[in-house]
Amino acid sequence: MKQISQIFHYGQVVILYTYSSDHKIRGREMTVLTRPQDEDAIWFGTSQNTRKVKDIKQNNNVIINYKDPFRREEVILFGTIQIFDDLKIKEDLWRDPLQMFWPEGPESKNLVLLKFTPNRNEFLMQDI
Repeated sequence: MKQISQIFHYGQVVILYTYSSDHKIRGREMTVLTRPQDEDAIWFGTSQNTRKVKDIKQNNNVIINYKDPFRREEVILFGTIQIFDDLKIKEDLWRDPLQMFWPEGPESKNLVLLKFTPNRNEFLMQDI
């Protein structure tokens, strides 16, 4: 599998799919956060009381989908996701645009981090 850092860059938007307790798949757009020391992981920021966090606490298997319209490629990653509330990692990942969601900065009590680690992928090329 290609290293995640070769596929995704800070600020890209992907679709994160979680499994709900009523066995439904829920998708939402998420902005990719990256750390150089975690080349095989994708990070996301979210608020701790969201539906996705509740879903992940019950089932941490998730799917990530990304389409690159310029290369006509699609990447589907299957893996697991962990929830972190670590100030040092929040500071590592912090960028000014996040201030819109968490005005208190990385110290925000509502901000938690999601670390996705893939275990399988599919690369698809779109036909012309």
